[in-house]
Amino acid sequence: MIEVKNLTKKFGDFTAIEDISFAVEDSSIYGLIGYNGAGKTTLLKTAAGIYDTDGGKVLLDGENAYDNAEIRTGLFYIPDDMYFLTNATVEGMGRFYKGMYESFDTELLNKILGVFGLDKKAKLRSFSKGMKRQAEIAFALASRPRFMLLDEVFDGLDPQKREITKNLISSFHLNLHFGCRIHSAIYAIKKRRHISCTADTVAIRFLLMRKEVPQIKTHKIAKRCPIMLLFFSTVLTLSFFVILSGLLYKDYIF
Repeated sequence: MIEVKNLTKKFGDFTAIEDISFAVEDSSIYGLIGYNGAGKTTLLKTAAGIYDTDGGKVLLDGENAYDNAEIRTGLFYIPDDMYFLTNATVEGMGRFYKGMYESFDTELLNKILGVFGLDKKAKLRSFSKGMKRQAEIAFALASRPRFMLLDEVFDGLDPQKREITKNLISSFHLNLHFGCRIHSAIYAIKKRRHISCTADTVAIRFLLMRKEVPQIKTHKIAKRCPIMLLFFSTVLTLSFFVILSGLLYKDYIF
């Protein structure tokens, strides 16, 4: 179970998240829906223990993930901007995750790669964004985590691969086919239709992230820009005609 209680996170004077509360029960998928800058990624990074809170708390099975190595061994976070080891192959990256997660299942990884149609010998740097996303999903599921936090997990996936991903994650939540089960998951997305799930028995809830967009103040120089542009364009035009006139009438002058 993931519990978010009166969570607040600030960066200097900027408040990214303010007093947010919700709970993700076991075998549940929770969706965070909001535009860029609404605080979805900040919430996920706080839940993953990357950021500490400035108010409230995030609990995973009653424990805070921040500075808690034990709870992190059962958590897999897929960021929007994925990172892989330089020149790593899919197979090599799998070995890297196997060293981080005791529960990592190489056989399961190969099965999921087969579902996506990915070559385990290929280098990840040669993959498209969508293929990298599929590989990271495979690594996440093969790690057999209790908790999954996914930021824009469907970004870059074509409709077919999106459906495969939904069905895979649903199967893991319901403990179908693969012999393991994810307890709770949170997804951050921009569009609600991307998180719809094919399994009706998986509880799906949504939290709409809203935030006031601060009014951008116009700098004084910006107000002078049209006048400055007009001035320079006039100077350039006059210069052009002066040079052209000199070329046309040089024989008369000299």
